[in-house]
Amino acid sequence: MDFTSQEIEKAPAEPGIYRFQTGDRVTYYGQAETSIRHRLQDHRAGYDGSCTQGSKKFSYMLTDNPMTAEQDALRAHEQRYGELPECNGGMR
Repeated sequence: MDFTSQEIEKAPAEPGIYRFQTGDRVTYYGQAETSIRHRLQDHRAGYDGSCTQGSKKFSYMLTDNPMTAEQDALRAHEQRYGELPECNGGMR
């Protein structure tokens, strides 16, 4: 989905994980303990810095255990690409 206010409003107010992409590259994995929509709104507003604010696309997955799911996604990304996504502490 495009990282626009209109698409963010469609995201669930439930726990889960989300990722940002620019082109084909994943730039960030994040977690939402209570509301994916609210976390996406925070990123879009720049509350979490400019790295994620400039994202172009996002996707999400609902889960009852977002912390573990985020750690699993980061681990898998690092194993596949040899580094974390840029906004999770990879190349800066």
